[in-house]
Amino acid sequence: MIKVWKCRICGEAYLGDEPPTHCAFCGAERNHIILAPEYKDPNPVKGLEETDRKNLEEALKLEISATQFYACSVGHAENEEDRSMFKALKRVEKEHVELICKALGIPMAEIGTEPCDGAEENLKETLRREVNATNIYTKAAAEAKSPRVKEIFEALAKVEAEHRDLVGPKVKEG
Repeated sequence: MIKVWKCRICGEAYLGDEPPTHCAFCGAERNHIILAPEYKDPNPVKGLEETDRKNLEEALKLEISATQFYACSVGHAENEEDRSMFKALKRVEKEHVELICKALGIPMAEIGTEPCDGAEENLKETLRREVNATNIYTKAAAEAKSPRVKEIFEALAKVEAEHRDLVGPKVKEG
């Protein structure tokens, strides 16, 4: 029987017999997807400590930049697989922007444009960005005072690590 599921990280809904393996919107793992009647909106995060606010604001800047970069990279990809990958990364990173804005209790951030290079350079830059985001979010999760902020950063660190693992084999040494 079809059910309604929701992602605890981004709040997006799904219809299906079972929850998906990953949230198609934010990339969170299946353990963050619950039946809709169990969902309680945790945003905005109440009483944010200064460290949590600072880390969320830094993450917002990273995610806006990533969304812009991947939007540009779509047009520079040399094959359909990379084009599709960059398009999916853009969509997921934009969902992260929306998630962080909700957590901070602010309106959705404007996402402009950012230049990028050629196909091979963009793959290298993607790997650099995903490694950086994984490290920053892992540290932010360890520093988190709020259980919700910790949950967000732990989920995002795993998502960015999966992005790193996706693009890593595509990057040519040298």
